[in-house]
Amino acid sequence: MHCEKLWRTHNRAWRQFSPDGAGSFYETCLLFGFPGRDFALSVLYGAELHHEVEVVLLIGKEGKNIPDEDSLSYIACATVGLDLTLRDIQGKLKKAGHPWELSKAFEQSTPLGSFYPYEKNTIDLENLSFSCGVNGEIRQNGNTRDMIFSIKTLIRKLSQWWTLKQGDIVFTGTPSGVGPLIPGDRIEIESPLIGSYSWELLDPVN
Repeated sequence: MHCEKLWRTHNRAWRQFSPDGAGSFYETCLLFGFPGRDFALSVLYGAELHHEVEVVLLIGKEGKNIPDEDSLSYIACATVGLDLTLRDIQGKLKKAGHPWELSKAFEQSTPLGSFYPYEKNTIDLENLSFSCGVNGEIRQNGNTRDMIFSIKTLIRKLSQWWTLKQGDIVFTGTPSGVGPLIPGDRIEIESPLIGSYSWELLDPVN
């Protein structure tokens, strides 16, 4: 499950601010990439690939209409991940007034770090810093305290629309600094309390 329109800086950059609610959409397990496993995309997918680093949550138990004060107890683990976006495909779909899941939901579009068990004494999800670098240059720096909706509120809002199930994975949105990737780039994402993970974008495949 991906959440959109949750970061003040990213929303200003893309003019997507929504004070009344957050956008979200689903992805399937075929789309995930894993730590250290370099990836290549199909030549059919598009020509303009962008990185978006996000904090990612693993839901540990079933819940519906979860109140803010209980929401963190539904999180089993946390990590950082990439939400890769085909920006050219996204632009065409938006312009045509179509849903734009295809620009997000393609194989290997969501490389993930290793999940770290969540305990409130060791990870403060309301004040968690993380970053994304490409070829050694930091492009994105974020902290969950800058989200429009806190992690607690996000879990509540999602559980009002859908019953959250054990094993659900929630991407929480990206800060400013998203940018293009080309074959040969090495992407590194990092959070001091969770770890550092990197991948190389390989040449496209047929």
